[in-house]
Amino acid sequence: MNPFLPNVRLNRLVISHKGVAAYDQKFHKGVNIIRGDNAHGKSTIADFIFYVLGGDHNTWKEHALECDTVSAEISINDVVISLRRFISEDSRQPLQLFWGSFEAASKNPISGWESFPYSRMGSKESFSQKLFQLLNLPEVRGADGNSITLHQILRLIYVDQISPYDSLLRPEGFDSSLKREAIGDLMLGIYEKSIHDDQLNLQQSLKDLETAKNEIKALKHVFSELEVDIDFKKVSNERDKTISDIEAANSEILLINNENHFKSIKSSNPEVSKKLLELRKFQALTTEKLFSLNLEIEDSKLFIKDIEAKITSIQDSINTRRSLGYITLDFCPVCLTPIDQHTQNGDCCLCKSKSSASEVDSRSLRMLSELEMQRKESTEILSAKITEFDRLSRDAKTNLSLLQQAQKEQDANLKLAKTSRDSRLDDLFQKRGELTEKVRSLEQATKSIRILKDFENREKEIQSQTENYRHAIAQNKRKRESRAAIVNQMISDIALKILKTDDVEERFTSAENVTLDWKNNTFYIDGRNNFSASSVVYARNAVHFAILFASLRLEFMRYPRFILCDCIEDKGMIPARSGRFQKAIVELSRESVIDHQIIFTTSMIDPSLEGSKLCIGDNYKDGLKTLILIF
Repeated sequence: MNPFLPNVRLNRLVISHKGVAAYDQKFHKGVNIIRGDNAHGKSTIADFIFYVLGGDHNTWKEHALECDTVSAEISINDVVISLRRFISEDSRQPLQLFWGSFEAASKNPISGWESFPYSRMGSKESFSQKLFQLLNLPEVRGADGNSITLHQILRLIYVDQISPYDSLLRPEGFDSSLKREAIGDLMLGIYEKSIHDDQLNLQQSLKDLETAKNEIKALKHVFSELEVDIDFKKVSNERDKTISDIEAANSEILLINNENHFKSIKSSNPEVSKKLLELRKFQALTTEKLFSLNLEIEDSKLFIKDIEAKITSIQDSINTRRSLGYITLDFCPVCLTPIDQHTQNGDCCLCKSKSSASEVDSRSLRMLSELEMQRKESTEILSAKITEFDRLSRDAKTNLSLLQQAQKEQDANLKLAKTSRDSRLDDLFQKRGELTEKVRSLEQATKSIRILKDFENREKEIQSQTENYRHAIAQNKRKRESRAAIVNQMISDIALKILKTDDVEERFTSAENVTLDWKNNTFYIDGRNNFSASSVVYARNAVHFAILFASLRLEFMRYPRFILCDCIEDKGMIPARSGRFQKAIVELSRESVIDHQIIFTTSMIDPSLEGSKLCIGDNYKDGLKTLILIF
């Protein structure tokens, strides 16, 4: 299994015009050269590649707008899928995905395709989220809360002609230094999700800590204004004593009513009886709902557990198949008869189906994607049920307290025998009412004190969490700085090697250091980048290719081992100088045993490369355009 992941490769590009292919070429590993004279459509092909891979592009040239769709077969971490996008002058277009080769996709122009929006829409994933999952890239959120998308990554991977020639990334509106630094950290492999998560958690923890402190301050102020003691034990004891006084008053009332001098007996209080009946009905209904909801929760948990088991099984299957490769069965697993006729080309040895390893992986990943969606939806449903269960439980607990209190009043009323005007009973009733109201006040006070104590305990927990986050961030930042030093030195060394192939700019030959400045979207050679225009173009390309070649040496980098360059020549570049750069890139590519892909355009192809297997399509010149449009 290739440890240098993610890895992206374009296998085939098809651009359609009125249902007919206007451009159809296959690409291969290593260097791919699209060559031809200026104004013959090379940049248009580069724009289409950028677009079909997820870039947001709507400034099409006139002939490009005549086309309908662009499709591509690509390999992501050796899994073959097909992508399709419709050509439009509107930005943020959706993308369609087919789990399989372009040949299989062309046989199913409608069925089998999944459509994903540019941005997340409710529970619907964006195509960036889906392809990030295939690339095994973490979801990175910037300080503005927006996620890094495929378009943002392609701003680095696509070296175009319209960007300033001293830039690292394609410029765009609403850009920020924080976003560029996040892209750089992610691609260079120095982004640590744990640091990012801990930083977000630290921000939330500090907010929670401030909230807890404010709540504590407010509650203490209320207690002070009401002159309520915040000693829970003292208030609780006073409440118990008051309840005892109520029971004593009730006993005395019963004693008086049992005497023979009363005139009439009232069996109950109608208002209390009605209230008691309503509370009992509510309690019974709530209990029934809780029982039913509890069964649903347990059933949902079992369903999610079953989905997770299936996900684990599929993941284990994919990892096992990638680790062990294709396995041949010598005996039928059903009847144990020897299997003599083995198939070729990776076909299934048992059922003889035409099925390559990449197609099997594609089907597996499609099943995995569907199961992940089921798990997400089921988890959201389970969360809602648990929330409802908790709410009903609280309601039932509150109602039970009211029910018990009403029952006590009803019991007391049923046992009372009231004389016409017994002054002693009047006094006792008044006393009992006052005591009952005092109990309610004390119970409310105990609840408030519990809330206060909970906030104080929560404050201590948050404070402890905050310190843990700070410690973890500091520790991981040290690790990150160590990795950053390694990757930046590697990029500098490779960039210098490429720069020293140039015999025009003398300062390139003596250069000692190349640095990347993501904050300002530029780079420096020995602290400067104010060379001649053609030299800056040479340097810019050297830096971008250095990032690619560094990713072929450093496993931890998350750069997808793919580069698209439409800026080999610009700003007065001469053929000999461009040729030296091309040969340097081809040589570095041949030296690496790690899978990668380079696609670049040139109007000055080096003679030693013309007609080689590195060239893609015709040499577009003398009126032969890249797009063949039929009107």
